[in-house]
Amino acid sequence: MICATRRLFLAQAALGLTLTGCHSAIQRSRLAVFDAMWKTVDEWYFDPAMNGVDWRAVRREWRPRAAGAETPAALYLDVLTPVLDQLRSSHVDLRPPGDVLELPSGRGFTFPRQKRGLPFFMISPEDEAGMGAVLTWNGSAYVVEDVVVDSPAHAAGLQPGQLVRMTGFRYPKGKRQLNLADRQGRRFTVVWTPGTAPPSTELSVLEGGAACLRFNLFDQQSIDWTIDALGAAGGRLIVLDLRQNSGGRIVDMARLLSVLLPAGSDLGLFRNRKRDYHPVTRPMPTRFNGPLAVLTGPRTASAGEITASVLQHHGRARLFGTPTSASVLESQTFDLPDGGKLNLPVSDYFTPSGTRIEDLGVKPDVAASRTPDSLRDGSDPALDAALTWLRAQQKAPGVSAGGPSIRY
Repeated sequence: MICATRRLFLAQAALGLTLTGCHSAIQRSRLAVFDAMWKTVDEWYFDPAMNGVDWRAVRREWRPRAAGAETPAALYLDVLTPVLDQLRSSHVDLRPPGDVLELPSGRGFTFPRQKRGLPFFMISPEDEAGMGAVLTWNGSAYVVEDVVVDSPAHAAGLQPGQLVRMTGFRYPKGKRQLNLADRQGRRFTVVWTPGTAPPSTELSVLEGGAACLRFNLFDQQSIDWTIDALGAAGGRLIVLDLRQNSGGRIVDMARLLSVLLPAGSDLGLFRNRKRDYHPVTRPMPTRFNGPLAVLTGPRTASAGEITASVLQHHGRARLFGTPTSASVLESQTFDLPDGGKLNLPVSDYFTPSGTRIEDLGVKPDVAASRTPDSLRDGSDPALDAALTWLRAQQKAPGVSAGGPSIRY
């Protein structure tokens, strides 16, 4: 009996080795991508409890599916995306290599969880420029914003303020095709080629001489521009428009806040598996001390909402608009073996008061929503409210409108 059992064990072991060796080169490449993704999450994801997900069980269940994926698109859409979606976390993003997602007609897949304030996960800023519209998820539907006249979105019949849902998405031969439906059952098909994304920075001089500064990313170039614009503002009333700001680098966020806050001001706490990071503002040659209004919205994310929260906490600015995206985790991008990219949250964030604002967001001091009517007529309730407040501050005794100019 002992010998028979041993022979059975050896036979099973040999079979296992044979089956492992039977993977084709394509299957091995699929497994290499899956294993790299799984191991990266296992080692770097900010929450060691994996948000309650049994990460090892996920590997046992989904690794065979990765080996069986018939195409790279199937690997990314049917395996990797739903696996990562189980973490239910912001800042989790997959970027497949090349034209992996050039899908054949009729190809379907399960959309990942949509997070409030974000566009459809396969649409880039270049896509939004090409289609001529911005679609933002509000928690239950996509809000159509800022449709450009004579654009593909306009030709398809989309109008600002509409609420639509996604019914299909295709990549037909270098183009994009998006199928939508509104709540009245009307259907829209938008076909476009990606265009050039609008500038990430913009200075608008408003009625009465106020200046509105918009920057969409915390990177060195955008923050250099913003600091220079603040320095050149003189005595103008200043509005910082963060409604399209998707975040960026912590070091650049700290640079801007160092211009707006005294040196040593608490910027909150970043916590990962290895250490706590507690950034503060650093001394600057001069600072901008004038009254400051900040515009926020559902696309204000990551470093954008941290900035709004810190300024609000220190009483340095008044916030106008709608709540932010609630996506404030610090993230890092990792390479996958096939050339794909995995963006993963590696640190949690807590405000200077100790509040965790992931999934909570930042509420403005003054709620001012862009309604369907305001989207259609081009009005901006948040900006109007911000300017009204700034002008009242300008008239207040002993208050300087612009503060000292910044010189470098």
